[in-house]
Amino acid sequence: MKVALYGGTFNPPHNGHLHVADEVYRLLHVDQIFFIPAFIPPHKSPYGIIAADARIDMVKAAIADKPFCAVSDIEVMSGQVCYTIDTVRTIKSEHPEWDDLYFIIGSDSIPDIYTWKQCEVLCQEVTIVVVKRPGYYSAQHDKRFVYLDNVPCAASSTEIRSTIRNGHVPEDLMPPAVVDYIKKHSLY
Repeated sequence: MKVALYGGTFNPPHNGHLHVADEVYRLLHVDQIFFIPAFIPPHKSPYGIIAADARIDMVKAAIADKPFCAVSDIEVMSGQVCYTIDTVRTIKSEHPEWDDLYFIIGSDSIPDIYTWKQCEVLCQEVTIVVVKRPGYYSAQHDKRFVYLDNVPCAASSTEIRSTIRNGHVPEDLMPPAVVDYIKKHSLY
């Protein structure tokens, strides 16, 4: 089974995340895409990250109409910092039928990926899919990666949170169910 893993904080999930999922599904012909919200991301500051259960609820709401998408709480349930290689190994041991694994990252992660725990092993365990992020161009083109340069992820969770803190919910950047969840729970 061909499965793509889409890790991130999803703080909040937005239309850019969904566009990436749609395009990975369409272009790479994966059977399923699993969004994997991080409990505590190892390469980001935990400042401003809302509770994991709220982020999981928002991802579920965002992908409700996408039958090829699901949410995995594997990292959240660990209750600790998780490294991608450890998550991949756990998933592979629990799902040996997932014999063709992809891991989606944004091009903003390229400078850091070589510092990830056991990066070389990770690159043997999964195919890394790099999606172009505006403002982040990487001259490093690793031949082991799949590059989707024509699938821009224009929205930014950081910018969305900033806009909300300034008193405006950017409804055009998020699915309506996520907007409703944010308003209902007074998030950000």
